[in-house]
Amino acid sequence: MSVLSFACAILAGSIVSTHAADPLPEALTKLIDNSRVETGDVGKVLADPMQLAISDISGKVSSPEGDREDVSVTSSRHDPNYILIDVQRTRFADDSQEGLRRFWISQGLDDGKFKVIAQGIQIRCWRGQNKMVWQTKNCP
Repeated sequence: MSVLSFACAILAGSIVSTHAADPLPEALTKLIDNSRVETGDVGKVLADPMQLAISDISGKVSSPEGDREDVSVTSSRHDPNYILIDVQRTRFADDSQEGLRRFWISQGLDDGKFKVIAQGIQIRCWRGQNKMVWQTKNCP
């Protein structure tokens, strides 16, 4: 079992039964509201939500520019029923875009699996009015 899968398994052990009526935590609602929404993985049911991050970074860890790019993967539990998987790729060798953030929000199910309920992207720019802030606007 990989370190990423192990970390997710620890979180999964603390997830309790959930119901569709459980409200989405405010922090996750704000994240979705301030992101470009994607739908590619929404609705998928997974034993381990960290699979999404592993698939996202597979083969992308080294950039064409060498070892300059940084990749970080985090998972965090929000309330007892939601997991946020966050993949941040930063320090791009690009004159406008500094980084890309992809995230998935999964809800724990009664059978111990997780259903992806939201997915999105944010970008961060080297320059401009909102430089170095995760946002939805294209970089100048």
